[in-house]
Amino acid sequence: MALPYRIILVASILIGIMRYFMVAQWNLSHHISSFLFRTVVLWFLWWMLIQINKYFNIKLPFSTGIFKRLFIQIITTLLICFPVLLLVDYVTKVFYPPLPFINDHFKGQVVVLFIVVVAFIDFVFYGDYFFRQWKQSVEDKAALQVQAAEAERTKSLVQYRHLKNQVNPHFLFNTLSSLDGLILSDPSLASTFVRHLAKVYRYVLEHSENEIVTLEAEIDFIKNYISILKVRYGNAIKVEINISQEAMEKRIATVTLQMLIDNAIKHNIVDVNAPLVIEIKDKDNLLSISNNKQLRKQIDLSTKKGLSHLQQLYTYLSATAAEIIDTNDFFEVNLPLL
Repeated sequence: MALPYRIILVASILIGIMRYFMVAQWNLSHHISSFLFRTVVLWFLWWMLIQINKYFNIKLPFSTGIFKRLFIQIITTLLICFPVLLLVDYVTKVFYPPLPFINDHFKGQVVVLFIVVVAFIDFVFYGDYFFRQWKQSVEDKAALQVQAAEAERTKSLVQYRHLKNQVNPHFLFNTLSSLDGLILSDPSLASTFVRHLAKVYRYVLEHSENEIVTLEAEIDFIKNYISILKVRYGNAIKVEINISQEAMEKRIATVTLQMLIDNAIKHNIVDVNAPLVIEIKDKDNLLSISNNKQLRKQIDLSTKKGLSHLQQLYTYLSATAAEIIDTNDFFEVNLPLL
């Protein structure tokens, strides 16, 4: 049973109990029949109010004019429901012993109360309409925000996926040049070099569709990548890795470390007399990648979007934002471990 009907039933029971003790001239059958009659009439009136409101929601919605709708609905409701009051008055006179307090003044008060209650209920219907419209607008706004956020997330993932799947032509050219020299001078090292290169590209291919991987898998990959870099740069580049076993079980975005190492090489001088030192370590549930700064005077053309895409990606992967610290002496990127 809907809540309004339950309220009417409880109210009728309470009124019946009060009338039983206050109206001595009525016998038990009068009280029971009055309770049933009153409950049915009130239920019917409420049902009529609901049907009238539904009718006007279709024929004259609030959007066409609030005051016009309320005025016409109140007048219509009174005209349709007022005969019910006349029926109640007739039944009371015919079937029940007269009560001393029921006179013309009392009946006038009942009519006024009826008009006030009908108007109040119609205003409640408008309040319900207003609340549902407000709730729907909030839900629509929230849905649009979620869709916008999802669109931004998808855009970020696509951008990052495109970025990580790119084969840096300079890296490939330099790698093949180094390999060409090794084949003649050191075939054994050339063979090792090729194995490292194969593992690097196998990792990239295997995880091309993955946004995140375990830090342990990323570290294994980056060690092969560092081995390739060492052939070209020798002692001009040093990469120190200090990762706890607990951190190894966490996750990060795929090929993050490669991107950050490439970024450090791209912007800094790499020379035996001025080695580029890159440190990878974990601290406070963050992965820190830092390098000493010895900036090149000229830097290859850069869109400067790699770090931006990485930061944006992490806004969707973690509640903790990726942090970039850029000082005169060092450059550091702190990524939340997932």
